[in-house]
Amino acid sequence: MHRCIQTQMPPGPQDLMRDAPALSNVVEACNLEGRQERLDALLGQLELCEKALQARFRARAPRHARRPPRTPNPGQP
Repeated sequence: MHRCIQTQMPPGPQDLMRDAPALSNVVEACNLEGRQERLDALLGQLELCEKALQARFRARAPRHARRPPRTPNPGQP
């Protein structure tokens, strides 16, 4: 993962569901205190990342545009 992206990641998003196996009730697991706020924050960060990637791809697209395939000339090998 790129170092810049690593520094922008929240600490441990993968631990969101760490306690879920201990809870047998799905609704209870989803409604843990702070869960909605944490998911909203992650969504906001994901949207920022998506916008940044789109801007980067748009900036790079002209340099890496696809060229139409060459059509062979009948007189050339």
